[in-house]
Amino acid sequence: MSDERPPHEEGPEPHGVVETLREEIEDVVEDVVEHVPQPVRWTVGKLTRLLGLVLVGLVVLGAVSAVLYFMNRTELVARELSLLLNRTLREHSDLVLDLRDIRGNPFTGFRAIEPRVRFRDGATVLAAREMRVNYSAWSLITGGEGSVELLIERPDVRLLDSKGAWRLPVWRSAPSKPDAPRKVPRALQLRLRIADARVATPKPYGLVTGVQLEMLANTGTITRVKLQRLSWEKGPWESRLQRLTADLTSDERGLSGRITECRSGDLEMRAQGQWLRGDSLRHIHLTVGRVRWAWLSKVFDNRSFEVPGEGAFVLDAQGDRSWRGRFQSTLEWDGL
Repeated sequence: MSDERPPHEEGPEPHGVVETLREEIEDVVEDVVEHVPQPVRWTVGKLTRLLGLVLVGLVVLGAVSAVLYFMNRTELVARELSLLLNRTLREHSDLVLDLRDIRGNPFTGFRAIEPRVRFRDGATVLAAREMRVNYSAWSLITGGEGSVELLIERPDVRLLDSKGAWRLPVWRSAPSKPDAPRKVPRALQLRLRIADARVATPKPYGLVTGVQLEMLANTGTITRVKLQRLSWEKGPWESRLQRLTADLTSDERGLSGRITECRSGDLEMRAQGQWLRGDSLRHIHLTVGRVRWAWLSKVFDNRSFEVPGEGAFVLDAQGDRSWRGRFQSTLEWDGL
């Protein structure tokens, strides 16, 4: 009797439990799929595509519903626009904008009913029946660089206080509060158009009628204002201004501006000036191409100028409380 055992037969290595289960599941799935009829497979695919279309339709329906909701909630847009403009005014000036109501589609433009611009103490600067507003709704919502267009027809503008003296709005490139935290102001482009305005000014300038104005202003770290056109039918000393264009720049370095064209029946003029921060001197360069003496007699209330003729001169001056400069002139005085 031999105690030798039969040699161990070599065979495949046993699989792990996880691998065995995975193979069994794959076999079952393949068997089920092979036995599913073709119409059933087509129905499942069709239901999947239909479900996707339903989800897309729900998203589109939600977006359209949101647009229609905001189109019929113009008071929300009016509030957002008022907040945007008043934040800019608060950072740069002493003015406040009030809008009683708005009408129209806020996504394409609307009319503001009875707009009023006033000083913070309540005194009115500008009042009108309505104001047309166009703006970028996307910029307003996302807080990006915004653009607002304003058209005001037949407004009443008051530039004098209760005592009849000048009162003009204050405009600053820095925040109005000196102790406010330093921050970058929001960039905003404002296009303003005023048609057929009446402007009340102190004596002897009086009431200015038929005022037409087009202006473009950009605010931010640098404030730029471009007066594209200003004219009036009847103004100070019975003048009729045909055209006035100018631009103004204000930044941390100082203030600079120029009058590129001023033309009326009595006066033609160009000018430029500069004021640097930390320097008390103001610098002015003035070119008068033509001025009538008879009109100057009204301006200075001096009958000595009431003679035929006109003059032209160039002036360079600088100063603060006292001024000094030089000028060159050619003139015609009562035939001389």
